[in-house]
Amino acid sequence: MTWLPECTPKREIMSDTKAVRIASVKYAGDYTLRIRWVNGKTMPVDLHEPIFRVKGMSPLRTKAVFAEAGKGEGGHSIVWPGEIDMGADRLWEMCWSKPAERTL
Repeated sequence: MTWLPECTPKREIMSDTKAVRIASVKYAGDYTLRIRWVNGKTMPVDLHEPIFRVKGMSPLRTKAVFAEAGKGEGGHSIVWPGEIDMGADRLWEMCWSKPAERTL
């Protein structure tokens, strides 16, 4: 089950969780990506915290490598060189963790 903040209307949760796949991803500066979901929403996600906390993501601390983010197969993840990836479900949760900044 995907966690979303309590402030999200139930009708929005129901329609959005059916489409937790990535349509496209763009580098947005620093350690932030702008993700467009298959449901049409475009939201930023700041990945600074996991990149500097998770040892396996340490190659992404180099911004040039981080900027090479691409959509994984079927839109179920974001991938980087070196076989590094992050699942769409987790990215979706992170996008909604800051409701005031969730839509660009």
